[in-house]
Amino acid sequence: MTSSVPYSQRFSAAVVLPAVCAYFVAVVVRKLRPGWQRFIACVPVFAFNFCSVALFDERTQLMSKLILNLCFVWLSNFKVFALCLNRGPLSRKALTPLQFYALYVAPITPRDELAEVGTDGIPRIKSAGTLGDHGGSAGVLAYRLVAKTLVLFVSVTILSEYANRLPKLVLEYTYAVALYAFLGVVMDGPASAVTSMIGLRIAPHFNKPFVAESLTSFWGKRWNLTISNCLRGPIYDPIYEGQWVKGSKPHVSGSLIRRFVGMSACFLVSGLMHELVYWYMMGMHTHQWKWLCFFTMQAPLLVVEALGKKLMKRHGVHVPRLPSILATMAALLWMADKFFFPPCLDTDLAGRVVDAVNNNFKDFSMLLFPRS
Repeated sequence: MTSSVPYSQRFSAAVVLPAVCAYFVAVVVRKLRPGWQRFIACVPVFAFNFCSVALFDERTQLMSKLILNLCFVWLSNFKVFALCLNRGPLSRKALTPLQFYALYVAPITPRDELAEVGTDGIPRIKSAGTLGDHGGSAGVLAYRLVAKTLVLFVSVTILSEYANRLPKLVLEYTYAVALYAFLGVVMDGPASAVTSMIGLRIAPHFNKPFVAESLTSFWGKRWNLTISNCLRGPIYDPIYEGQWVKGSKPHVSGSLIRRFVGMSACFLVSGLMHELVYWYMMGMHTHQWKWLCFFTMQAPLLVVEALGKKLMKRHGVHVPRLPSILATMAALLWMADKFFFPPCLDTDLAGRVVDAVNNNFKDFSMLLFPRS
């Protein structure tokens, strides 16, 4: 059905309809009582976000479909869900209409305004986690955008030209770098514009994930922090605090069991959302639900890792930084080899994404250097 609709009209709908949803949430939903009233009012918004990917065809507009998956199916839905619980970035009182719209549609999370400079010189507040960190000025974000665009171009070129000749480990690592660069381009672009145009300080999206010294550091402080921060408000914090709707009273820190349950819930939801993205792209879930398995196994592994660190500390065992990084990357690549990459490499999904990115680079180069 969408094949008969020009791309320009689909793109216009992808811009205008979210603006209508954002206006409705800002003007109507925020005035309602947090909890079920807001949630029921937001049902049409959730429905649109889940259906928005139907605006584009998975065969001919794959990049547009992937970006809508990230921005609306993932981030906007969780930001609105957090607002229903009186949490998250959309619950801030002092947002201008333009800032509210930017936070609703863009793959960004704002820095916690209560953050202070820590002992290491990085602006943060302890209770805010990575939300207390500053993602950088507009110039820094623009520099990262250019750098990650170059990394994406190089990695995609390697994958398109030499994929069949690369050793499996090198191939999968290159795909991981390409995924990191692609997400960085999608996120750093809007972030640099938002920071410079409407004065909104952004929390970081990534923090050198390939030098993580532990699984805890990788998932909690380095990899795709935008998703982590959006899951924190509506999933982790309510479980940890023992209250779904955030009240005016300060929360009481939860137990270690609540922390584990909240962390497990976040990974479970992340796995289910990844399966949903795969279904949007392929029309089915991953074979044997491998993406769901990949993410749900992380929570118990983090617990085992924490217990192992305590045991080693008790016996005075210290692992140097470089071996820790190598061990962490080896563990992640092994799990990805068994669970994350097969649904991509055993189907045509990985090749389609590489081809789509390549075509976008070609179209962009033709705009810059038109042929006479």
